[in-house]
Amino acid sequence: VSPRAAGLPPDLWGASESSLLVRLIQQSSPRLPAMRRLERRLLAAQLRPPQAAPGQDGALFLARVDKLLDMGATGAARELLLAAGPADPERFRRLFDIALLSGDEAKACETMDRTPGVAPSFPARIFCLALGGDWTAAALVFHGAEALGRIDPETGALLARYLDDAYADGAEDLAPPRVVTPLDLRLHEAIGQPLPSSAL
Repeated sequence: VSPRAAGLPPDLWGASESSLLVRLIQQSSPRLPAMRRLERRLLAAQLRPPQAAPGQDGALFLARVDKLLDMGATGAARELLLAAGPADPERFRRLFDIALLSGDEAKACETMDRTPGVAPSFPARIFCLALGGDWTAAALVFHGAEALGRIDPETGALLARYLDDAYADGAEDLAPPRVVTPLDLRLHEAIGQPLPSSAL
């Protein structure tokens, strides 16, 4: 959203400290609907960033995206990320989650294939390889990452069932994860054990 459309000055952040703004955005939790709408407009506006401390480049941008995702504003978060470009792994990780939630994972997987180094995790890479029909490569990456301890046991069990349906025959249902990620949702759907999403 342009500053004019948002009704905000382009230099709203002024000389504020980037780290302080990040902390305030993370802690923000307005209760009134009007304040929530104002916060969303502020987070989605294309404002000039303040001077960031060394090593803090992009922290304010990611804090804004994360807060929009927390609010359920996936469309606004996606537009911000696309405007910035998906080449950064942190930005792409969020784009990938949004794509999983909106059913647009094939496009995100194509971006992952075309852009080396942006894969957010081994499970995401394995999922995309299998989605593209390269089950052999997916199994190879899975076994390699598992042997190196780069996949936690719960995700490993879920991916094993996703990659080999014979593995799941007669096995008990997997326990739902304590923290549900968009990839968990899609993998559980794929193995025939969808997670309830009404409380998410």
